[in-house]
Amino acid sequence: MPEDGATYMFIPLADARNMERSYENPGLKKISALFVDSCAVVSHFPEQALLPCLCVHFRMCVWLLYLILMVAVEACEVQYTGAVLELEPYSSWEAGGLAILQENAQLFLEHANFAKQQGADILVFPEYGLTSTNLQGGDVLSLSQVVPCPEDYVVPCQLSYTDDHSKVLGELSCGAAQLQLYLVVDLIEVDHCDTQCLLDCSNTGYRLYNTQVVLDRCGAVVARYRKKHLFLEPEFTAGTEDDSTAIFTTDFGVTFSLQVCFDIMYESPGVANVEAGVRNVAMSTAWVDELPFLTEDPPKRNCKTLLSNSVIKSIWAGLVQGVPWP
Repeated sequence: MPEDGATYMFIPLADARNMERSYENPGLKKISALFVDSCAVVSHFPEQALLPCLCVHFRMCVWLLYLILMVAVEACEVQYTGAVLELEPYSSWEAGGLAILQENAQLFLEHANFAKQQGADILVFPEYGLTSTNLQGGDVLSLSQVVPCPEDYVVPCQLSYTDDHSKVLGELSCGAAQLQLYLVVDLIEVDHCDTQCLLDCSNTGYRLYNTQVVLDRCGAVVARYRKKHLFLEPEFTAGTEDDSTAIFTTDFGVTFSLQVCFDIMYESPGVANVEAGVRNVAMSTAWVDELPFLTEDPPKRNCKTLLSNSVIKSIWAGLVQGVPWP
């Protein structure tokens, strides 16, 4: 979703269609209003006017400067290419949870390479795309990854020590760095309880979150958003962090807000961040069609209308093919 005055191209990798959309810059209206105010000042105090023209020709000068500034604004227009991946992930527990993660991560990176060839700057993966929704077939903990704090700007690809709970994020980090591509990945995050927070932790000694992670072109973790509004997800703890944790800014000058599936039905974080000035949303979803109101298309349309945005949105394709929710 572009910033005001931005142009973006959307690449849905599932059907290889490209769409391009341009947006008028409302800043030009502000420039016009500024000129109107200036005209009033010069009309009242012509002897103090600094513009190199007489008051009688001031309107012509205003339009000339308007056109010059309009060209300058167009030259500063933000442009980027966004892509989404829609797929039915590998879900067999035969070889264990780590094998599921690695198989799907490999699929992710193969499609990321294709997206890069198409000129993508950012690629959004679907909710449960790394794990599948088949969480009951084995130990959910084995599907989880530890996610570093974005404030630390950690590059998992460069960590000397990895275990089963960091290996796959490291592989994705290496892929993002190699392809020079922003990756938005939904995964199961494990957070081991702090000894000072035992009252907030289960007796397992850890919490699991449905988390969106953003890797920048260097492979660093630059955002970590924990889904706040869970839908039939008893394995997870709902995120309680500030909505600002869903915000990240790219090197191509666009600021995004993250959002996961059922979050779309609530004000937080999407609407709250848009009201704070964000105009771009990267959303991962494994939406469930449930009549009469919770079908996939109306919420998506409502989001675009309510937020006055386009949404870079990736959905788990298994739902489209009729695969039932576990």
